[in-house]
Amino acid sequence: MSSCSLHDCTLEVFENKDKCILHCEKDDWYDIHDNVKIWNNKKVNDFWQFIQDDLSTIKDISLEDSYVLSERQIYSFVIFPKFQKEYLYNHYEDNRMDLATNFYSFEYHVNDLNTVFNELNIMFYQCTFLEVADFKKYAFKKKLNFMLCKFYDELKLPNHITEPLTIDKCFFARNLFLKGINFSKKTVILSPRGESSLIIDNCNFEDDFLLRLEKLNLLAISNTSFKNNVWILGNNSQFDALDFHNSSFYNLLTLKNIKIQNPVTFTDIRLFNKTRFSNIDFPVQNRETARIIKDSFEQENNIIDANKFYALEMRQYDKEITWKDNFKEKLIFKLHDYSSQHSQNWLLALFWILILSMGCGFIQNYFLDVKIEFMKPLIANIFGYCFISISIPLLIDNILENQKLKKYTLSFVFLIIGFYILSTKDLLLELPAKAINPFSFMYSDSHINGLELIFKVIIAYLIYQLIISIRQNTRRK
Repeated sequence: MSSCSLHDCTLEVFENKDKCILHCEKDDWYDIHDNVKIWNNKKVNDFWQFIQDDLSTIKDISLEDSYVLSERQIYSFVIFPKFQKEYLYNHYEDNRMDLATNFYSFEYHVNDLNTVFNELNIMFYQCTFLEVADFKKYAFKKKLNFMLCKFYDELKLPNHITEPLTIDKCFFARNLFLKGINFSKKTVILSPRGESSLIIDNCNFEDDFLLRLEKLNLLAISNTSFKNNVWILGNNSQFDALDFHNSSFYNLLTLKNIKIQNPVTFTDIRLFNKTRFSNIDFPVQNRETARIIKDSFEQENNIIDANKFYALEMRQYDKEITWKDNFKEKLIFKLHDYSSQHSQNWLLALFWILILSMGCGFIQNYFLDVKIEFMKPLIANIFGYCFISISIPLLIDNILENQKLKKYTLSFVFLIIGFYILSTKDLLLELPAKAINPFSFMYSDSHINGLELIFKVIIAYLIYQLIISIRQNTRRK
């Protein structure tokens, strides 16, 4: 008979295929009834018998040469059919023969199971798992690697994994669930493929955990403990959602180069060491999430990004307090927000200063007949039109980018200055300068009334917000 057409495979072809029983396509090994695969049990059993015979050979060799157990057992390009049904061990009936399924076989000459599979350094390379890949009963005592594999159903891992685990660039047609597992050694998941989600629940990671992402629908971590370093890295990757809930991070937590479309949620997260967030871009779901990320940037002395998430924290806090229950607090909060976005937007503070001071200057010029030495009208008009001309492309850009009103601040600043100069010819901004100076009345013989005092207090407050906002936005990492 001819050999398998797969390169480097010397096994005989299976039936009328051009490949062996391991590598051949298995589309004709099952029928579909009501969207359920009904497998040909004989072919499935023949497949697993071949796997078991190979492992029996390895065990026989290991009795004479234990070095064979240190070599890597590679299953490459294997297409796995349905896994055989698993049975629980019954101590009273001693049903060890029932446990001889899949990668375990029964050795009649010693009346015991052949579990040499547990002793091997296992790698699955470019394998395909057509049904549930059930590895729960195995006690892997050496490294376990899945590389470039395809899982068309669930991957089930043991409750205790005592050696390093790597899942590298594997395709998951369904979500990858890691639930109720204790990982004793380093765990690495690299670039999972497919429109799937990674859900980690009720797990315990004793060693480092590295997750490198390219695209993912959802990363959800809940009720999980990480005792060592955690790296969640992207390549400017964008995915839909990130949700951390009721989990503990005892060492370094790093999130880097990640963009997330939907609001991120961190709830009941306990951080016992440093966190490091770098080049991340995502909205936040609640105030706690923004606070955690802000604290992370502050630990790194990255004040600029910390200020960004401080503003998000305040925005979420705004949603929590109501006018009905916290009127005074809400009022102060809103004043702080609209004056400078909680000391984050110096242009907004400058905008209000110009509005009030130039409005005051306009009223003084037109209604109170305050006289000043004006520049020549022609020069004033030229400068006025220049400021307006600068504001127009900025306004157009804001409109095309569909920016929120607060993003129009810079264009409004130029527009206000331009219209004021055109209407008053006060090119040197003498009247606004007097209005902006909160202490100008102290150097004048004129009296000050209550309205002027309130105006000066407001101007002083806005100048303070301007200074604080500039300071916040010019501090460096």
